[in-house]
Formats: sequence, C-alpha cells, structure tokens
Amino acid sequence: MKHTTTTPLATWMFAALLGTLASTPTLAKPSSAATQATLDATEAAGLTFMREEEKLARDVYQYLYPLWNATLFDNISQSEQNTLRSRG
Repeated sequence: MKHTTTTPLATWMFAALLGTLASTPTLAKPSSAATQATLDATEAAGLTFMREEEKLARDVYQYLYPLWNATLFDNISQSEQNTLRSRG
C-alpha cells in the first residue's frame, strides 16, 4: 500500500472544506407547505450555499487528483460534478 503525506495546502483545503460542512445550516423537516413552488429568502440562500459547497468539493478533489495521482480523488470529483448536474 502506497503511503502519501499531505501537504500543508491540502491540509488547509481539507480543513476549510470540513469547516464549511460543519457550519452548514440544518434543513427543516418538510411540512405540508413544502409543496409550494416558491422559496423564501432563507431557503434560496440555503440551496445556493449547498450548490457552492458542491462546487468547492469538486474543485478540491480536482486539485488533489494530479498531486497524488489517486483515482479516488478523480472519482469523487466526477461524483461531485454529477451532483451539480442533477441539481440543475
């Protein structure tokens, strides 16, 4: 098994990603009003935040893949990209 060490930049990027995830607002339990077609400002901001987080995650894994040539990072970045496509 190949052992790799993390660079300070990769460690910082990973910590930033985890910090972003930790500060993600929790989603409210759906109510009967959740079927309405409009979103309030809080819901729209939450969806925008989630999309930006997916973009950040994709960018981090795309950055890490050529550094370590680890297929895992390429697979995850492609998964993040697919998530972005499916969410519009």
